[in-house]
Amino acid sequence: MERTNVSNPYRVKEVCQIVAKDNPDLRGKGGFWCIVSQVNEFSCTVVAWDGLYTVRQEHLKSLEYSDDDCARMREICVDAERLVARHRITKLRNIGKLEEAAVANKGALG
Repeated sequence: MERTNVSNPYRVKEVCQIVAKDNPDLRGKGGFWCIVSQVNEFSCTVVAWDGLYTVRQEHLKSLEYSDDDCARMREICVDAERLVARHRITKLRNIGKLEEAAVANKGALG
């Protein structure tokens, strides 16, 4: 029998919820929201608060937000990424003794 290909229903910039199910890589992330950054044939690459994940379609659930709401969520995501980066830079600064390369990098980032 021939299998019918079902197209991936998600679109780039769509806000979804992660459904962990039986995926050990998603353990502890079930229910978290994410933003689709790439749509593949059978999966999507999504941006979550703690990084990028490639997940199969069955591990996503659309939150069915309007385009305006999706745009607001993307802004929140960018703001969160900036806060995390600032926090990491602050932690580096508070370490104290750093090699010259680390100090130069910190200066470039900060």
